[in-house]
Amino acid sequence: MYRTAVFRRLALIVALFFSCVSGLQNDRTVKFDDASRYTVLANFGFDDGGRADVKADSDSLGNFLFFMCPSTTYFARVMLMSPDDTCLKVQSGELDVPAVNFFNKSLDLSFTSEQKETYFAVLVSCTQGSFTVQTSVYAVNPGGDLLGYGFRPFQPLYAVCLVAWVLGTAAWTGHLVYFRLYVTKLHMVLMGWPLVRVITSIVGLIEWTLAAKVGEVSQGSGTASGVVAVIASVWYWITLMLLATGFCITHPSLSKENRIYFGVTTALFIGSVVAVVVYPGIATVVIYVLVDIALIVVLFRRIVITRRSINSELASDPHGGRQVTTASTVWNAPLKARARAMTHFLWIMIGYMVVSFVIIILSSVAIIGYYWLPAFMGEALAALLFIFLGVAFRLRNPQAYMSFEASEPGDVPFNNL
Repeated sequence: MYRTAVFRRLALIVALFFSCVSGLQNDRTVKFDDASRYTVLANFGFDDGGRADVKADSDSLGNFLFFMCPSTTYFARVMLMSPDDTCLKVQSGELDVPAVNFFNKSLDLSFTSEQKETYFAVLVSCTQGSFTVQTSVYAVNPGGDLLGYGFRPFQPLYAVCLVAWVLGTAAWTGHLVYFRLYVTKLHMVLMGWPLVRVITSIVGLIEWTLAAKVGEVSQGSGTASGVVAVIASVWYWITLMLLATGFCITHPSLSKENRIYFGVTTALFIGSVVAVVVYPGIATVVIYVLVDIALIVVLFRRIVITRRSINSELASDPHGGRQVTTASTVWNAPLKARARAMTHFLWIMIGYMVVSFVIIILSSVAIIGYYWLPAFMGEALAALLFIFLGVAFRLRNPQAYMSFEASEPGDVPFNNL
């Protein structure tokens, strides 16, 4: 669905919000004063163990404490302590944390872990005063992979997605070829769904393969990923709005009213998606959510209106029947087939919205280190939605569509199949 790309971008926003370096080079200038004596230099996750090299250099003599804090045991507890309590409890051994090092001016240490864990690199000024400390944290997994376990799953995730969407593209192409005499513009639009997902999977795989070598997503690959995400999201919205307005189902083309709805909503959708991808932040996310809610209301309203028009026509002709609408021999599909397709579409979208809401909730409370999880759930949801839409609007029941034109005297109208 069109939120899939946004799920991935939100995952990256959350990662940046928590300053998760996950095994890359992180250089910082830390300024301590009486009001600020505690800082987290970085946090990163090891997959099967790894090494972290930490360096620090103060502009003047002081009393500093550095230690690695495992996220699963002590981090929440340490966050509630004052700097003085932290220094005392670490020094006395009451707080048992690895890589403890007290220093006055310079620090140069190497920390090795042999377990799967997320660590926070913590630096504390144990005395009052103003200090400026230059710090450097470099973490690496075994084998030289710079991505921690919170980000390493992105590579296999997009590799699996690529294979799955290629198979989906082949399956839908085979379906259209088999029923090639009855392919409509709507089905060609649906064909773009797996094709766009193939492109996004390729870009995502390249993006995270390069990130594993340099430790971060480069500006170039990040920009490419953002552009592809916008294109994919817009394509999905166009597909859903065309289905909601009954394109090739109740009308062979969009009416004036539906063209207005289609144009305005698409413009709003493009604006909101571009904003959240290009300018990630709390404000743009809030705007995106508000616009998204409004567009969802519009989408469901158009689905209900389309179903209502079909049911009204069906009430006047309960057997469905067939009608010649123009001298160009365009046959209307039986009304029952159209009503059934739109009913399936309505329930598919209701199910999608419920699952999307659950995914958003899970993403907002995701455990630090599992930043790939929202992207995985979004990709899985996009695949399920395509499967359900493909089944609901498959050409095995061509009576649901009305763009078939008998160009030759021997052509067979839909309801004679």
